[in-house]
Amino acid sequence: IPFLPRFFSKKNKFRQNYALIFIAIVSTILLLSFSDSPPLVRYLIVLFPFICLLNGAILSKIKQKNKVIAYSILLLLIFTNILAVFPLNLIKYTGLIQFSDKIGSFEDFNATYFADKAFKIRYHLVDYLYEITHDYDSASEIMVNYINENKKIGDTFISSDGGTGVLLMFYTDLPYLTKIDSDESANWIIFWNMEYPSLKTQEQQQRFADFIDSNFDLSKYQEITLNISNVRFTETPNPIHHKYRTDRNGEVILYHLKTKTP
Repeated sequence: IPFLPRFFSKKNKFRQNYALIFIAIVSTILLLSFSDSPPLVRYLIVLFPFICLLNGAILSKIKQKNKVIAYSILLLLIFTNILAVFPLNLIKYTGLIQFSDKIGSFEDFNATYFADKAFKIRYHLVDYLYEITHDYDSASEIMVNYINENKKIGDTFISSDGGTGVLLMFYTDLPYLTKIDSDESANWIIFWNMEYPSLKTQEQQQRFADFIDSNFDLSKYQEITLNISNVRFTETPNPIHHKYRTDRNGEVILYHLKTKTP
């Protein structure tokens, strides 16, 4: 925003050279603002090359005036998200907008949790370097590894979450059941109990739990608790929500059909 006057200045060719880039960025953001879809990275990725060009042009202009300021801004852009969250926090703390009430499709989530997380100052490059130099275990990976280590030929499973079911089917090669003939037809029961779920997900999980209680004798199953955090979006590439370090402060529940003794 502080650099916008340059786009309307007639004293140099800055506006003329970068007007199309500026228009592409602004028009895309405006179009997305009319959509109910959340501002996910996949919708914004097309803007990244334009924003990088624009940032480079702005930094080049600043460098002509003051190299120290230019390099300081560059370091902030590389190592932190301070410049990105500063205007949002400024608006938030002045009370001009209640962001938790303006999240659109996120209203049925724990809006305050996700809004506050988006405004938090983070050091993504440091976190990224930590992730690629250390072993990182996600909830999905822990669950897949456990099932692969303990599965048997002919095993099947059901899951409280369809997306997780597809993931397990792909990485474990086990059939994903959508129709149950008896309480022993599924060798694995997956309760994908997600932290901070949407209301829709909560209702889906409750229906699944009621179905299991009505149709399965869980005394025939071994309950397995995997200690791993399973917060929504932490396995996505979105840097706001992505978790770069293994977090064991959580639980994912599995049930495994016990082996019958002769």
